[in-house]
Amino acid sequence: MINEILLSLFADFLYDLIKKGVKLTADELSQRTGYSYNDCQNIVSLINPNGINNKNDLQKQLDGTNIINEIKNNYYKTNFSLRLDYIINKIKDYVPNANIEWLCNKLGYSSSNELLKYYKVSEEPTFKFIDDFANRIGIKKDWLKFGEDDEIFETIHLHVDRELLDYIKSNKIDTIYFAFYKNSLSKYDNSELIIVFKLNELKYVVNSYYIPFGAYVGGGGTNTICEFYVFLLWLKKNEYIDKCQSVSITEEMHNELVSGRKYGKAIDNVNNSMGELVSDFANTRYSYPTAEQKLNFYGQAFLECQEIIKNNKPLIEKKKEYMLDY
Repeated sequence: MINEILLSLFADFLYDLIKKGVKLTADELSQRTGYSYNDCQNIVSLINPNGINNKNDLQKQLDGTNIINEIKNNYYKTNFSLRLDYIINKIKDYVPNANIEWLCNKLGYSSSNELLKYYKVSEEPTFKFIDDFANRIGIKKDWLKFGEDDEIFETIHLHVDRELLDYIKSNKIDTIYFAFYKNSLSKYDNSELIIVFKLNELKYVVNSYYIPFGAYVGGGGTNTICEFYVFLLWLKKNEYIDKCQSVSITEEMHNELVSGRKYGKAIDNVNNSMGELVSDFANTRYSYPTAEQKLNFYGQAFLECQEIIKNNKPLIEKKKEYMLDY
């Protein structure tokens, strides 16, 4: 199954060039992969770009050759090194200059040989090394040891209660992103949001527990909205609110983030800012922004959602007792 990871990795290399309209040459491929010119020339001779409309088409062309085994034998002495290349390729989508040397520098390793040796010697790293490495860059530990799919990035699933507060208190958080699934919070169309934690320049962790945000929710949704409101009050009280940003993401990005298929750094590149939505939602007692301004900024569902807070004071007080002074 390790060959499937290499096949996917290699298809990413090639398809990225084809999609950008770059002429598929041995030089271009060698620069992208670090493989030798001769090997890249051999690969290019096997590919028919005109017959490729998607990544699956490319994988089928590659699968009909022996090139995957040849590349594996020539460049990857360990399964760890192959998975490491796969990770770096994913990071490259958002950090174009990412490579082994860049990663070692970010991790504070004294030399790039800390990682390069696993490409040269047929000895896998210890599980202790893998666990530490995975934790520092936000990769699923089991995937780095045994993984065969593309769900590689660390996710958590924490309810909006004390377990989420414990996570925040036990980690040094740089930014808290509230990522809304829909662009417009229309009256009849609830949005959902997930939380993405940026811990540092390298590590992002997605909380896959989704929070309903809109007027039309059942009892469970009302309870979660009230928990979310008190959670925001806790963030404000503990001086985290200035670390919060609200953005709107696509359905595709939402699904890829919660499954661990997309690097959380993608959230840094989202241009659909939702302004001070989270901060304004927590401020139910203040007259600014006005209801009309909130309506214009965020839509009718935002106001309806705040009404849920105002109409459930006993529940809010109960949540405050449990969470606010924790």
